[in-house]
Amino acid sequence: MKKVEVEIDTDYGFAHYGGEKTDENESSVEISDALADYLRPMLEDGLNMRAVDELCSKLQKSNPALAKELSRLDDDIRDLCSDMAMEYCLEEDRDYYDDENLKEYREKDMKEGRFVPAFANIEAFYEAHKDNYEDIDDYEVEDDYESAVQNEYMDWVEHLELYERAERCFGDFSPMERVYDWDYNILDIEE
Repeated sequence: MKKVEVEIDTDYGFAHYGGEKTDENESSVEISDALADYLRPMLEDGLNMRAVDELCSKLQKSNPALAKELSRLDDDIRDLCSDMAMEYCLEEDRDYYDDENLKEYREKDMKEGRFVPAFANIEAFYEAHKDNYEDIDDYEVEDDYESAVQNEYMDWVEHLELYERAERCFGDFSPMERVYDWDYNILDIEE
C-alpha cells in the first residue's frame, strides 16, 4: 500500500471586508500499489478533482477495478473536503446555531448522563454564588444558571465528533447546503 499526499483548497466566499475566505490543508490517503503505479506518471501535469473525474471515466472500460479504486479515492478526498468545510461552518457560523435544537439535545444528553453540568440544579448554583444575589428568588439567578449550564454544554459539545457537533448545533439547517467551492491536488505518492 502507498499513501497519496493531497492538498485541499476550499473557498468559503468573501468576508465583510471584501477579501476572500479560503483554507488549505494537506492530508494523506492509502491506495494500492497498482493505483499508485498508474497515477505516478501523471503527477507532473497535476491531478486535481477534474483530472481524477476524467481518469475515472476513461478507466471504466479499460480497467473497471482500477476505476473503482480511483473513484473510492476521489470519494475519500471529497469526504475530507466536506469535513474541512463543516469544521469551518462550526467555527464561523455560530449565528446560525439552532438554539431550540441545542436545548433539546442538552436535555437529552443530561438525561442520558452524557453531559453532567457542574451544578445539578439551580439551588446548588445559588449556594455557590449566593454572594452575588440577594436571595434565590432574585430574577437573575435563573438566567445566570441557564447561561452557565448552556456555556458549559457548549464547551462539552466542542469535544464531540464533527458530525455529532453539527447535529446539535445546526439541527435541520445544514450549512453545507450552501455551495462551497473546493478542489484538491494530488501532490505526491509516498513509498
